[in-house]
Amino acid sequence: MLGSLGLLAFVAGMAGVGYLAVLKLFGPIGHRPLLTYSLLGVLLGAQMVSIGFLAELLIAVSARDEANFSIAERVGGLRKITRSGEAPDNGPPKSTPI
Repeated sequence: MLGSLGLLAFVAGMAGVGYLAVLKLFGPIGHRPLLTYSLLGVLLGAQMVSIGFLAELLIAVSARDEANFSIAERVGGLRKITRSGEAPDNGPPKSTPI
């Protein structure tokens, strides 16, 4: 919802800026409040689109069915390395250290 409203505000602001740019080519544009409103529309639209994107991202991350996982669990269990750089003596290693 925020993304579509933001896109609408952004497009309206860009249309106003484009109209003023064309008017500027043919002469002075005078004291028009359209420039202020157009720039505010562009800024408001960009902010709303980015907030809508962040909201969608938060919803997608929080609604995942998949729980957090460890890459070691997915790969097949790498052996743990201690601070000294050696593996504990738990039998033969399952994989070679990288």
